[in-house]
Amino acid sequence: MTRLRYILAVSALLLLCGCGKISTDRFIRLKVMAPDHLQTVLDKAAAQFYEENRIKVSFIYAPGEDIIGKLDSLSPFDAFITYNAGRFERIEKDLQIQDGYSCPFRLSLVLAGPADGPDLEKLDQLKKEYVRRVVIVDPEAGYEGQLAEEILIKTGLWEKIQPKLIKARSASHLLTYLATGEADAAIMLESSISDGFRAVIHQRLDKPLAKYLLHCGAVMPGSKNKESAKAFLDLLDSRLCEIYKLKGVYQDNPE
Repeated sequence: MTRLRYILAVSALLLLCGCGKISTDRFIRLKVMAPDHLQTVLDKAAAQFYEENRIKVSFIYAPGEDIIGKLDSLSPFDAFITYNAGRFERIEKDLQIQDGYSCPFRLSLVLAGPADGPDLEKLDQLKKEYVRRVVIVDPEAGYEGQLAEEILIKTGLWEKIQPKLIKARSASHLLTYLATGEADAAIMLESSISDGFRAVIHQRLDKPLAKYLLHCGAVMPGSKNKESAKAFLDLLDSRLCEIYKLKGVYQDNPE
């Protein structure tokens, strides 16, 4: 009888302190489809989500323009994130999304340069002789380059600066051109500027590209982990998220 009372007392103590409680969440692994240019941003958010909830997020990264074709109501993803708010609204309607809609953050496109480079107050100054070389990510290599091409076309500079334009293979390759002095200016995502590189932000180029810079997400209708997937999107919607410590990542504010 004494032994039985001891077992019951220990069991009650374990329940009170939460010890021995097995959370089903630890067996959940969320699968999220996202644009490949967000890898640095989302990996940081996933690390925070795991730290707080012990739920792992596994990303399938793809070129942004390929994501729509990979999504349907039977996709094996718990959630997805994509860019361009107008495009997102069409996806939402086609997939009959009813849960987890979110436009959590936007990126910032900037005109940047090395600290010892020419001072550029306007994008139009890229035409000047004292700007020898301008570098962007190759538009065929990624979304970052497509944004740069878009802004140069919108401002009528695309054809005019072709002789001095360098197309880098990636964001890190672009930074190499700036660090070595081979380029005087770059059009790039601010979030791609590494901490060790002393870059000067000459001008923000967000306004003409606002809808492209806004990243939206939603829980997939067929997800078996809707509650956890929604919690991950809620994290991205919070100012407490680690990604907002990265340069050039901002919480969406319609006001």
